[in-house]
Amino acid sequence: MSSSQEWSELVSEDGLVYYYNSVTQETTWDKPDCLKGAGDFEQDGDWKWIPDNEEGYVVGQVTQELFNGDLAIRTLDGVDFTFPQNKKNPVKLLPVQLSSLNKLQDDLVKLDTVNDPFIVHNLRERCKKNDIYTYVGDILISINPFQQLPLYTAATMEKYHHGDADKLPPHVFAIADACYKAMLNRKQNQSVLISGESGAGKTEATKVILQFLAEIAGSAGGVEQQVLLANPILEAFGNAKTVRNNNSSRFGKWMEVHFDK
Repeated sequence: MSSSQEWSELVSEDGLVYYYNSVTQETTWDKPDCLKGAGDFEQDGDWKWIPDNEEGYVVGQVTQELFNGDLAIRTLDGVDFTFPQNKKNPVKLLPVQLSSLNKLQDDLVKLDTVNDPFIVHNLRERCKKNDIYTYVGDILISINPFQQLPLYTAATMEKYHHGDADKLPPHVFAIADACYKAMLNRKQNQSVLISGESGAGKTEATKVILQFLAEIAGSAGGVEQQVLLANPILEAFGNAKTVRNNNSSRFGKWMEVHFDK
């Protein structure tokens, strides 16, 4: 049994609280029992990810199983609601450690626990901080913030073109720069696949990549605008209105950008 004198509460470079034992030299994200107060023990227990129509998933405890099989749930915020269950095919609720909720990662492969609820939680909480880009290895996930963010300045382009991408936050500029440098170094054509549902921001991502390539390649002719100005002609052949986008493309687009030696 360790004492409270052995443990210290520290803060990582990312601003996350962790705990260090000076005797055993153990580190942990979980608050040791000897440091917990009454409020901490109230939050201990069997917490689950609860599917939610609006949030995707919320964290809650099952306080009671009702006679019809439904579950009485209480969330971390103290909100009580009933979660419907099918007795013949009940939804399996995944466990969650409360201490893990603050351990957000800019690359999903670094998550301690990989499942749908925690991936949704990680992306949602990062987006709330305007961190709209997250890696999954070499793949970049982009969340549409539905607002203008100062992420695409000339200074940012310069940083990703001349800096160490491994030490920089995830960004669409990093993807564009990696393709451009691979083309120069390997003398091979490169491609970027941009996909997503209606209103996800595919056209905006295309525009940003073209702007980056035009800038670092020294193009003075506004190549990205020339390509994008062709969109109305393409859209006349197959666009439709969706619940998220009044002018959604119903087809794939293929764009080729050629560079002079």
